[in-house]
Amino acid sequence: MARKSKQNQVQQSLELKYIVPKTPAQHQLFEAFYDGFHPIALGSAGTGKSFISVYLGLESVFDTHSPYKKLTICRSAVSSRDLGFLPGDEQGKIAIYKRPYIQIVNELLGRSDGFEILEKKGIIEFTSTSFLRGTTINDTVIFLDEMQNLSSTELHTVVTRIGRDSALVLAGDFFQNDLSAEESGLKEFYEIAKRVKGFKIINFQERDIVRNPFIKDYIIAKNAVEKERKERKQFSGHKIERNYLNSITINGKEHEIVEMAMN
Repeated sequence: MARKSKQNQVQQSLELKYIVPKTPAQHQLFEAFYDGFHPIALGSAGTGKSFISVYLGLESVFDTHSPYKKLTICRSAVSSRDLGFLPGDEQGKIAIYKRPYIQIVNELLGRSDGFEILEKKGIIEFTSTSFLRGTTINDTVIFLDEMQNLSSTELHTVVTRIGRDSALVLAGDFFQNDLSAEESGLKEFYEIAKRVKGFKIINFQERDIVRNPFIKDYIIAKNAVEKERKERKQFSGHKIERNYLNSITINGKEHEIVEMAMN
């Protein structure tokens, strides 16, 4: 899809701000989407993955020449597997997870009720992966965020919902995982996506952090500490503890000492 040089308009004079990429990875995300790929934006917080993804979706929907009629923002509210601690029905319980996208849309439209207007007109919707099973989504840009918090089954469900004239944009971060490594399906999905020509993986790095200079410094320091911790663990050698006369513990596993006669 060719990019429009002028801003597009929707009903009630809502005007979308014109956004240009600021970093190499952001530029790759723009180009991958315009070239017809289903981009997967992976990497550090503060790099604009969600902001740019929502912008690309809205820009496409606002373009009267594109086939897209709606932007669907989808994420797994990790607690949707156990939503009892939040008040209200299921829609009410996931409303808290909608807030970042309300903020993004309102900023892009330059008005505090932008998301509300688009939602009422059916131009944008926010949903949880819980509601997608068995549906086919046509004429829609589907933005799947926080994909590291989805299981393999959930990721499979979302990807296989794509119908006629629909596009998929995915974003996540291996290091912001609210699930255990065993529960998250991101690693397996990453290996699958590398074999699918329709996907384009864009790796966002520390140099792509644009949110705030302080955040950039903090994340760089955090990544350095994490790297050092892994290196210490990798090269720490064997931890051996003598328990009593006939037993020792090596790396947490107990072994019996057997006396052998020497000739």
